[in-house]
Amino acid sequence: MADHDVRRSLNKLNEKMSQSSTTSETKTASWSQEKQEEMKIVLKRKLAFLREELDIDTEQSGEHSRQACNTRNKIGLCLHALGDYNEALEKFEQCLTIEMEVHGKEAKHPDLASSYNNIGTCLKSMGRYNEALEKFEQSATIIDAIVNLESAPAVYMNLGLTYCQATKYAEGLVSFQKASKCLESNPLQKQTLDLCFMFTALCHLKLNYIAKGMEVISSLQNSSSGQRDFLSFLLRAGRFCLKENLPFFASSCFAIALSCIFSS
Repeated sequence: MADHDVRRSLNKLNEKMSQSSTTSETKTASWSQEKQEEMKIVLKRKLAFLREELDIDTEQSGEHSRQACNTRNKIGLCLHALGDYNEALEKFEQCLTIEMEVHGKEAKHPDLASSYNNIGTCLKSMGRYNEALEKFEQSATIIDAIVNLESAPAVYMNLGLTYCQATKYAEGLVSFQKASKCLESNPLQKQTLDLCFMFTALCHLKLNYIAKGMEVISSLQNSSSGQRDFLSFLLRAGRFCLKENLPFFASSCFAIALSCIFSS
């Protein structure tokens, strides 16, 4: 589906959803925007503090010390959240260099997995998908060798999304299934798990496993608290897919939502 078709579907869906919207929902959206602006201010203040902390760490412990590396990583995360991907990438690459010196280039260590994942995330945000895929694969190789690593779901999710951006849906499906398996034991991650299940379903659809894909979608619908809850989930998922440059996934989410509306 072309981009303008995706946008048209989103506009139709927004129109239908708005028919039952309330003043409180409008206030909630406004409140959310305000919170985002507040978060940017907080991140900028935190970034300034971390830069000062890095200078102190470097002076006291050396540029390649563990403490300086941790602070540099925190700076990278702040920069990425603020959209400064180039400098964030530089910080994460510096961390990886230090970690390789400490643990060894071929070490199966969580620090290396985290740095590869962070570098991949920056590259993906910059639209450099092939390079990002390489970094996520390196991170996943380490994750596969470590049991119960907390960052495993995020790594597999990033890998799955990047595979799909490269139209490698079979590989993406495997990655999403691994992420789902990691998330199933954590009830606090239900929203992320549902999103992961949705990506699994969409991969099935793209691979022409229609029955399997619709089975997963039906399961998601049945586990929702009602139609509006499911429609809201589909809308969030579709917008997330647009942000991730996955127009087929986005259009599928919106089409399923429209189908639910018109069939009710």
